[in-house]
Amino acid sequence: MSDEPNNTPEGWYADPWDPRRLRYWDGTTWTGHVHPASTGASVPAGVASAEATGPTSADAPATPVSDEPTPRRRRGLKVGLLVGGIAVVTVLAVIAAFVIVPAVTGSNERIYADRSTLYDFTEPQLGLPRDHEFEFDADYDFDAVNAAHEAENPTPDPDKNPEADAPDWAIEVYYDAALTRPAEFRAYQADPGGKVLVSGDESGRASDGAGNRQIQERDGDLAFPWGLHEDYFLVRHLEKDGTPRAKPLVTRFTVESTLATPDVTFGSGAEAGSLTMSWAPVSGATSYLIVTNEVERDGQAIQKVVAEVRETEWSSAGQTENNQSNRASFVTAQNLGLEGFNYRALTQDQVDGGDTLDSEEAARVAQSLGSDIGVIATDGTRYSSYQANNLEQVAGWMPLEVAFNAASALKNWGASGFIEGIENVQKVLPVTSVDGRTRSTVAFLDENAVLDYGDRWIIALRGRNTLLGEWIPITKISTPDPAAAIAQFNAAALAVAPPTGQPRFESFEVPEDSRDTPVSETPELGYPVYGSTEFTRYLGAHLIAQTKVIDISAYVDQPGAPDPYDAVYEARYQNPYAFNMNYVGLRNGGKSLLVTYSLPTDQVRTLQAEMKAKVDSVVGEVTNDAMSPRDKVAALNDWLISNAEYDDEAFAALESYEFDGTPPGYEAAWNATGTLLDGTGVCASYAYAFSALANAAGVETVVVAGDVLSGGPHAWNKVRVDDQWLAVDATWNDGGDPTRYLMIRDADFTDVSARTQSEYWMIDSAIPAYATP
Repeated sequence: MSDEPNNTPEGWYADPWDPRRLRYWDGTTWTGHVHPASTGASVPAGVASAEATGPTSADAPATPVSDEPTPRRRRGLKVGLLVGGIAVVTVLAVIAAFVIVPAVTGSNERIYADRSTLYDFTEPQLGLPRDHEFEFDADYDFDAVNAAHEAENPTPDPDKNPEADAPDWAIEVYYDAALTRPAEFRAYQADPGGKVLVSGDESGRASDGAGNRQIQERDGDLAFPWGLHEDYFLVRHLEKDGTPRAKPLVTRFTVESTLATPDVTFGSGAEAGSLTMSWAPVSGATSYLIVTNEVERDGQAIQKVVAEVRETEWSSAGQTENNQSNRASFVTAQNLGLEGFNYRALTQDQVDGGDTLDSEEAARVAQSLGSDIGVIATDGTRYSSYQANNLEQVAGWMPLEVAFNAASALKNWGASGFIEGIENVQKVLPVTSVDGRTRSTVAFLDENAVLDYGDRWIIALRGRNTLLGEWIPITKISTPDPAAAIAQFNAAALAVAPPTGQPRFESFEVPEDSRDTPVSETPELGYPVYGSTEFTRYLGAHLIAQTKVIDISAYVDQPGAPDPYDAVYEARYQNPYAFNMNYVGLRNGGKSLLVTYSLPTDQVRTLQAEMKAKVDSVVGEVTNDAMSPRDKVAALNDWLISNAEYDDEAFAALESYEFDGTPPGYEAAWNATGTLLDGTGVCASYAYAFSALANAAGVETVVVAGDVLSGGPHAWNKVRVDDQWLAVDATWNDGGDPTRYLMIRDADFTDVSARTQSEYWMIDSAIPAYATP
């Protein structure tokens, strides 16, 4: 980690959190002052992005995250936490001190401030009445300042009433700690200079396919204005006199509820490509509503009830559509009801096929900020809040339907009008996923779905880990023995699958509560510990030590501290000397973390020592202090791909339907020890090993996780060279051009290597700082 000061002069630079804006850098830190990029604000010549030549990501502040001691958005999410690396951005979200400043209410509030963040925080207000109304003194015209801000930051909205007031900006309310999801609220000032009143504006109803139904508790004939969401974050941009605050002031608040919010865990369903949601029983509840919530930029939202169940589990299995004959072994669509894109939007496959939207309709689609999914507990009268889980993150990659245009483009028709020879059948099946993107999955021919049509076979071509497929006509003269040809094809298709290898979900059983005393002392075992905050480094040290119960009470109560799950996920990803976890969950009212591990601690100690010796040996062998960071990265990439092989056996085990998570017996393939000590591993092992090596050589390196659109979940690295972040994919460099994916931009992952990044490898607020030029 570099401790060198940043010498970038103060000025306007491209906002690392929103490329449409410019943000002012005061020479030390990012400020809260922003302008649209089109306003012509002065930008130093040659500045393309804040990460490239402006302030470095090591100085980029973190957006605030909640200090709620109970888990939220990622609570219980069984994500494949199987890679790790080294976080080097010095963004501190844990507050070190507080100051007392006058608040806009006219009274004094305790304000928690830290120069490394873009926000100040007040003490949270917990358990407010569901009809609570905030009052703020304001010696300014509330509507006028909102209108002025709208004039400088216009957002096209074809459905906006020209007579309506400008969107609220002086005061905003969000329901996520990253302040990206506007809540439904109302702010009102009777007269300029008078009090501003802020109240909730939630409808309390959702569509359920047959009309709409109640999803929130009611006060007489009307729904309570707050209560849909588990957390709210009220943001004030102005001082009482109307001048802009140096940093917006954030107040987290919750409202009272008589039913507990279901704590949702996500996993794979019984059917291929389906989602399962499970939760503990809620005392007093008689049923549970599976709810999606699509939110728009103006805070308006559309809630839908996908299902109502009496059990404590729901699966998208069965949410299918089948327009095929009863002889088909596949369906036309699956995961219906989970569509994570606006109903007006075109899928990527439709766009690639030439479909377009007119400008007005495209502007309407642009209003959507995406959807959440969660569970509301109810007894028919009382309703809990719901935990807002980002639908794109938990299920965006799941299959929806065959991508017709992409699949058609892969057909290799012969002169007969059919496919002539099994070798001419496409080895991937393009599908439109829940997030609207086109992804590809490894194809296989179904030996149990072969139809005899005289001069040709009609065989079901299906996608692995989906229920989707299509019929493929193959001439009999080219393929007289379909059974043998199918076996040959399926083996060949799997052999050419892109080398990815991340499981979608971990497979584990929730352990019984431990009687162990929570450990608060930071372990010191002599291995490097990495993390973007003090909290994540603390957790990383405990994961390396394999502490079973970790005391987090000193961190979770700090205003603006990272969500505990967000922090522990980063700690797992970004520490190569920490090995596979079986389970992680909050205990003791959110004051401790219970963690179980795949391997016994004595075995891990031996592996860690061997791994450290190997890392030191390799770094000493192939690098030296005279080499530049670029030269070190190239040398370590070359060493790794020369001394490791991709573990096809482990990948095949992962691809089998038998496993949901890391296949038992193959744990090393998902740790750095696989490639470093055994010479074999999947993408996670390559990424872990490269991170351990590069950081030991003095090159700032992180592990990145995401989704290869042509192959599935994947892990790779980013390195900081020449004052910028660049991507390295050692897995994909092994077996092909060894430099093709060496120190490239994110945009250079194209065609078969095109990919998206998940948000689990780093705390959300820090991820934008790692964008490549």
